[in-house]
Amino acid sequence: IWQAAASQVFFSLSISFGSLIAYSAANDFHNKFFQQMCIVVLCDCFTGVFAGFAVFATVGFLATSLGEDVETYARSSGPSLAFITYPQALAKMPASPFFSVIFFLMLLALGLGSQFASTDVPITALMEFFPSYAKRRTFLVIITCTLFYLFSLPFACPVSIVYDQ
Repeated sequence: IWQAAASQVFFSLSISFGSLIAYSAANDFHNKFFQQMCIVVLCDCFTGVFAGFAVFATVGFLATSLGEDVETYARSSGPSLAFITYPQALAKMPASPFFSVIFFLMLLALGLGSQFASTDVPITALMEFFPSYAKRRTFLVIITCTLFYLFSLPFACPVSIVYDQ
């Protein structure tokens, strides 16, 4: 179980995607790296535990309000949890329109933040390899976003479900 927990920490920090490395390229050379690393890891772990409590409490609320077993809803994960199970639970809570809007705004903010991080990685890499591109950062951002958009078009089609599996 500790190996699974450690792999979850690595996955949630997105260490292998390069965004933290790209962000650290802007730091001073004599930066307090170890202190910042500990703060980021502890905040990530705390956020994961807190989110787990929130999600499982909401799933438990849905299961008990429908009179069903919690295990049937606890097995849902990924898109089905975010777009089916969780909205069902929010619909049964008081002030459901408010909390539903807040929930989907949070999903939008998380998605945009992830896209900013993944867009910054190739831009930073190109600027590090080719220092002459540093003056053309805006041009690199436009080119990278255009390429990401073009590469994402096939996934907006109905056949993308086949690619996802």
